Amino acid sequence: MDFVNEVRIERALELIRRNAHTITQIAFQVGFHHLSHFICTFKKRTGITPSEYKKTFSDNQG
Repeated sequence: MDFVNEVRIERALELIRRNAHTITQIAFQVGFHHLSHFICTFKKRTGITPSEYKKTFSDNQG
C-alpha cells in the first residue's frame, strides 16, 4: 500500500504543478476517496500540505 500511495502522491505533485485542477479534484483523480486521507498522506510524504505545495510552486513561477 505504501508503494501505491507513493505513486499517487508523485502523480498529485505533477498535477498540482500543472495547476489544472483543485486539490480536491486531484485527490480523487489520483485514487484517494477521502480528501483528509490525501492531505495526511501528502504531508507525511512531502512535509507540507497540498495547498502549501501549490502556493509555494505558484510563487516560484515567473
